[in-house]
Amino acid sequence: MAILFKGWKTDLNKKYVKKGLTPNFLKEPKLEPFWKELVEYRTSPEYLEQSTKGSANAAKHVHPHHLGTGGYFKRISEWDKMEADLL
Repeated sequence: MAILFKGWKTDLNKKYVKKGLTPNFLKEPKLEPFWKELVEYRTSPEYLEQSTKGSANAAKHVHPHHLGTGGYFKRISEWDKMEADLL
C-alpha cells in the first residue's frame, strides 16, 4: 500500500505541481484539503535541494537493479525453474 501511495504522490508531482496545474477536485475530492500543503512542500527549497541531490545520485548508478520489490530472494525460485527447463 505504501508503494502505491508513494507512486500516487509522485504522479501528482509530475502531472500537476511541476507544471503549475491544479487537479480536478471533483474527481479526487479527498485531495483538496491537502493540496496546498503538498504544493508548498514540493516547491520548498529544502525539498528541491533534496530532489536535486537524489537525482544527481541516481544518475551515478552504473548498474541499477531490475529485480523489483521482491528482490533477489523472490527471483531464486524463478531462476531455479529456468535452469531446470534448460536441462
